[in-house]
Amino acid sequence: MKMPNTYSYTHDTPSTPPRKKDHKRVYNPKWEQEPDFKGWLQPLSGNNTKACCKICNGAVLRAHKSDLHQHYNSAKHKKNSQAMRIQEPVISHGKLEMC
Repeated sequence: MKMPNTYSYTHDTPSTPPRKKDHKRVYNPKWEQEPDFKGWLQPLSGNNTKACCKICNGAVLRAHKSDLHQHYNSAKHKKNSQAMRIQEPVISHGKLEMC
């Protein structure tokens, strides 16, 4: 005995969930004041979805806060930061000193 098809074709096939809309993140100048980013982060000229690192020879980064934290914690950035501290003279009490 043949069973009648009770399923509709629109409900029979599994549908894929709708894809999340890709949200473009833009550079936020307030990030420059955060302790982790202060002194090295700057926007990339002409592109508000990118940032660059002053310490790492202008390394271009996406303007995603998680990417910026990842770069801040990278070995390359830490090495360049340390080298910058050693080379950069600091004026203290009218005298020129090295950090």
